[in-house]
Amino acid sequence: MSTILIGCAGASCSGKSTLTEWLSKILGLPVIHQDRFFKADSDVPVVNGIMHWDCPGALDMSEFAAFLKNVRADPAFVDSELSPNRPTISDKDISSHELDHLMIRGESFRSNHSANNARASSSGTRIFLVDGFLMMSDPDVMAQLDYVLFLHSDYQILKERREARFSYVTLEGTWQDPPGYFDDIVYPAYVEYNARVLDPLKQNEGSGVKSNVRKVELDLASRSLSVFCIDSGKVGISEMVRLCMDIVQEWEAAPASVVKTGH
Repeated sequence: MSTILIGCAGASCSGKSTLTEWLSKILGLPVIHQDRFFKADSDVPVVNGIMHWDCPGALDMSEFAAFLKNVRADPAFVDSELSPNRPTISDKDISSHELDHLMIRGESFRSNHSANNARASSSGTRIFLVDGFLMMSDPDVMAQLDYVLFLHSDYQILKERREARFSYVTLEGTWQDPPGYFDDIVYPAYVEYNARVLDPLKQNEGSGVKSNVRKVELDLASRSLSVFCIDSGKVGISEMVRLCMDIVQEWEAAPASVVKTGH
């Protein structure tokens, strides 16, 4: 049985977790949240007297990479690893007519590829969605991903969304961003730790694979990693789900000779 790990990456509050929840619902795929690997509050780095939750040092990245490697190696693993901070999706995001259409479209995919489908055989394929905002900062994590759906948006949209959040559940309590946290911590970290994807986008590099989607190829140690980039500030959630379903289904249908996973 083979395994495909699809990264769902991008900025904090870019909509990646909402996208992941919808793809999980429509395609029947389990989800692994990077947020499950946050360190205890007392171990999170402190910068200028402020806890820095948006840097790799706030998470156990080596444990996260090892976990993904184990998921790939263990055919018995079929469950989700969910964060307590995952969003609640709303039927208001997608019209009932559109959702019915997407669910019908995803029916055969759910039947054939859901990791916990009772009919999955040892020769089948397990597919997982891996949700995280810092995955593109760690070579060992990227090495476990087969390809990435990357959501980005402009500064003002991300700022408004982040500052609209009330609090986050942590291992030892809760966290609420203090005033100025987005400007001082969140956005600079997003730019720094996603530079390998953002820099080519700023330079208008990467190929346009379909309307509203650009693909950037990252060179890893042993292979390339395809990153499909969508501006979530310009695309509604319904269109975003449809675009990502296109990518997932087209990738799954591609001949093995053109899928460069290196696994």
